[in-house]
Amino acid sequence: MHSLNLVYIPSFLRSQGSDVERLYQYGVCQSPRDFNGQIYEYFVCPTSLNVKFSSFESEQRFCCGAPPQQYCCTSTQFSKHSNQTS
Repeated sequence: MHSLNLVYIPSFLRSQGSDVERLYQYGVCQSPRDFNGQIYEYFVCPTSLNVKFSSFESEQRFCCGAPPQQYCCTSTQFSKHSNQTS
């Protein structure tokens, strides 16, 4: 069983319930980050919905970079990064 205690889940996702399956449509990046005074080993992308996205491709719901230095990125950035590491 996996614990979500080390995963920062943005408030817009927490408000939709605690269904873990809901997270499968988002990236979960590994990179220690401070959110609200607490260090989390992992975080869900996007970390906020402050920006109105015009398309799925422009949403930063993927993880780029190598653990433990990952960051949120778009599907285009993810594809480019994946092709460079193949």
